[in-house]
Amino acid sequence: MSAQKKRLRREKNQKNNLGIKQLLYMMDKQFIGVEDLAKYLDVSINTLRSWVWQRQIPYFKVGRLVRFDMQEVENWLKDRKVDIVK
Repeated sequence: MSAQKKRLRREKNQKNNLGIKQLLYMMDKQFIGVEDLAKYLDVSINTLRSWVWQRQIPYFKVGRLVRFDMQEVENWLKDRKVDIVK
């Protein structure tokens, strides 16, 4: 792999990876948008929009904008936890 391709891949990964400070900042905000939640959940924006369209995830509409309450999202995630079978 060429040095330029490695550099481009590294830059792309740095843009996609959230730092701990950014994650904590998002957790402090009560409402976040589609892009931020997609990064937080590590899913694509299209996947998140599909969940909204299918009403699988709790959300709010503010005009045309879709917003998510982080507390409700955390509860939604906890409800989907799969217990370990012993």
